[in-house]
Amino acid sequence: MTHEERPTLHGLSDRRRHRRELWAVAVLLVILAVVLLLVYKPAPNNHLAQAKAHRVEALYAAHGLTVPADDRTLTSILGTNGGSVCAAPTSALTKAQQDLSYANGGATVGIRPIRADRRVVEGEQIIIQVYCPKNLAALNKYVNAKRYDAVIRK
Repeated sequence: MTHEERPTLHGLSDRRRHRRELWAVAVLLVILAVVLLLVYKPAPNNHLAQAKAHRVEALYAAHGLTVPADDRTLTSILGTNGGSVCAAPTSALTKAQQDLSYANGGATVGIRPIRADRRVVEGEQIIIQVYCPKNLAALNKYVNAKRYDAVIRK
């Protein structure tokens, strides 16, 4: 009897036990994938979502900003309610991410202190203006408290 065929405590060889474990993991992954497919709900792609995406594109163009994606992508990401942009635009996590990204002050080795341009937050303000205008005042209050500089030239 070789080492691979030697029975373990439960009477199965190590190879068989390993094969059963792999099958169990594979079945579990398939079940998980099916559940995720059943639970996933894409953003609505209806007339309202498309109209809002077109409005965002028009406002970006009016402010001289580059549209980050085509209207199809905007529609699928933002839907009719603004998606994650409107979920919590002035939450502590969002503010911390913006502070780290836009005006960090050089927190660690290799990070230079910067002063971001005010136009950096214009895109978010436009999306909030279109999708969740009730959150715009709170975001503007936060943005106005920051010292953004005019460093980007048109």
